[in-house]
Amino acid sequence: MALKKQVKGKYTLVTFTIAENEAPSTSNVILLGDFNNWQTNDSSFQMEKKGGSYEKSVKLENGKKYEFRYLSDDKGWFNDHAADAYVPSPYFGIDNSVVDLSALPEKKKTVKKVAAKKPVAKKTVAKKPVAKKT
Repeated sequence: MALKKQVKGKYTLVTFTIAENEAPSTSNVILLGDFNNWQTNDSSFQMEKKGGSYEKSVKLENGKKYEFRYLSDDKGWFNDHAADAYVPSPYFGIDNSVVDLSALPEKKKTVKKVAAKKPVAKKTVAKKPVAKKT
């Protein structure tokens, strides 16, 4: 299993991959987590089969940690062995996998450099003497 991260500004494209030898079965697998409110009926998070492996890319906002797990049609729930961390799940006394984007820097915007203006020398103007009136 692997998590590939590509920073794209304030978002990161995270590719979740389950290798053929790590998949618990050959049935359908769905990616579930904080990013889709753990909705098992959300077909847009169905893992795509590529050969014997599974893959899904998701655009996630930087600066956050996301809990997730995989759900196989016939083998049930399982974690990603390459997760950034694991945290206790509120259900069944098990752990959820975590993808951590909290420390990723935002991509710097290109700033156009403007040449500094040269200081203009002040002209000294001699004042004419003023005749005093008597």
